[in-house]
Amino acid sequence: MRVSYDKAADVLYVTTRPGVPARSDEGAEPGVIWRYEISSGELIGATILDFAHYWSGDRFSDLADALADKFHLSKSDAREALANIH
Repeated sequence: MRVSYDKAADVLYVTTRPGVPARSDEGAEPGVIWRYEISSGELIGATILDFAHYWSGDRFSDLADALADKFHLSKSDAREALANIH
């Protein structure tokens, strides 16, 4: 999984397969857009808007849990990946 952060736009990008054509679906979490491969329907990424502004503090663990659930990661691995964003 590749995680990158655009500080100027405050957008976090998570992808497992960059460059693959995808369709987007806004989920139940505000500002989280899930990306699915067009041909297989497999989850291949997420775009998280207002990452530092909205998802810091109390909401951080909610985002980490959502990523863990969707990408089939342990919650500790998801939290660690997000904690290392600069």
